[in-house]
Amino acid sequence: QLNARARLQPLDSDAYGRTVGQIECRGEDAGEHQIRTGLAWAYTRHAGPYFDHLLALQQQARLARRGLWVDPEPMAPWLWRRR
Repeated sequence: QLNARARLQPLDSDAYGRTVGQIECRGEDAGEHQIRTGLAWAYTRHAGPYFDHLLALQQQARLARRGLWVDPEPMAPWLWRRR
């Protein structure tokens, strides 16, 4: 939905000073939605309960072969960028 309001809850910052956090849009966690539906890859460099939860959602999407997990050998975005 265009022009939907979003709310950011900062959790951390990365090595480049960028904010790492949860984004909520239309009452749903945007990151969770993307990972659960296989549209995004959980970035594992951060630790904690929220990130552990995202990894669990990613594993569920992977086992269900949703989104990017349809590919038998998907390449993580950070590896793709290095190529």
